[in-house]
Amino acid sequence: MKNIIALIFLMLFLVQRANCREISLSASMLDNSGNRVNILRAKDIVRFKVCADRDCYIAILCIDARGVKSWLPMTNNFLEAGQARLFPDIAGSVLRVADDGVTGSEQVVIYACSEKAGLPSQTDSGNFVSTDLHTIMRRQRASKAGMVYDTGIFKITYTILK
Repeated sequence: MKNIIALIFLMLFLVQRANCREISLSASMLDNSGNRVNILRAKDIVRFKVCADRDCYIAILCIDARGVKSWLPMTNNFLEAGQARLFPDIAGSVLRVADDGVTGSEQVVIYACSEKAGLPSQTDSGNFVSTDLHTIMRRQRASKAGMVYDTGIFKITYTILK
């Protein structure tokens, strides 16, 4: 009897997993005038325009040229399908390139999930290590506590110049 119950749970899990689809994201970095950019300079103001093909929740991880990672705070991380949104979305907030003399490549990684519970933990900060992105990017489906969610990932790479 235990084997039959275990088999039923396994079959339900596999059916649920088979119904998962990847969330298609598109995103771009915008300067203060709303132009798409991939090269920035110290003190530039930037925003991110993000759109998804299906309703989803997002989390945005920023990795600076020194390798320090931080999660972009937001008031509403829900995206409606086909509706482009600008981030940061906190009223009065400005995201400005640091004027600390550091140049190089920086990244913004946007994670999307059909359910808020499937997003990566946003408590992790500090220095970026190569396994951080690999841990999530090696699979396109998130699984937590036996639940399987639809997910998507989009990465923006840009350069900071003097």
